[in-house]
Amino acid sequence: MNAMFRAMGTRFDINDLLIVGIALTLALTGVSSLLSPVGNIAVSAVVVLVWLLLGLRRSRRRRGGGREGEFQERRRGVLFTVGLKGVERGSLLDLVVDRLEPEVVGLLVTSETAELSGIEEFKRRSRVAVTIERVDLDDWEGCRRATRRALDELLDRGLGPDELVVDITGGPKTLSLAAFLAAEDHQVETQYVKSDFDPVTKDRVPGTERQVLLTTYREAMPPPMGE
Repeated sequence: MNAMFRAMGTRFDINDLLIVGIALTLALTGVSSLLSPVGNIAVSAVVVLVWLLLGLRRSRRRRGGGREGEFQERRRGVLFTVGLKGVERGSLLDLVVDRLEPEVVGLLVTSETAELSGIEEFKRRSRVAVTIERVDLDDWEGCRRATRRALDELLDRGLGPDELVVDITGGPKTLSLAAFLAAEDHQVETQYVKSDFDPVTKDRVPGTERQVLLTTYREAMPPPMGE
């Protein structure tokens, strides 16, 4: 059933279904009076109430974000937006994989980044399962759908939404934004890796990387790994 809801572009849990079921029951009880103005108003009110309740539940699930600091916890799966320098040895992709220790990594690539020789080398050195989803930057909705497919593939491997994170540090801004919105659709957390850069060489300064968790759906963040 989750697969059916994912195909519709959203995710529901059992409580959502209960809300819909109760609302439908209330609506059906008013079928006999549908021809009257009172009946029409009552059914309309029920429909509005359902969407308000679902909206409130979804807003409560999202716990905000913007937390910056050390990498918080291990993730079984990480989905990356890949830039032109995103797969080189020693890249942020390597660093995130090292810190979060995922079992599977998903790569969202464009026509340019898909041809990078470093992708195959990354697959060999990372020793984790790697999935690749190609996107077309000229198709905004296509980018979003591709991210959904990539997330669906990770979820279909038995990983839960709270075991995943989408890293939007690399890649074109269009792809990063589409990936962020698709992650919101699936209620999967997103992160950005913030770093200091050398003012002369413009290179990233090793050891300055911090995880910025852009969204979270949990009540409280766990302590950093090692504590």
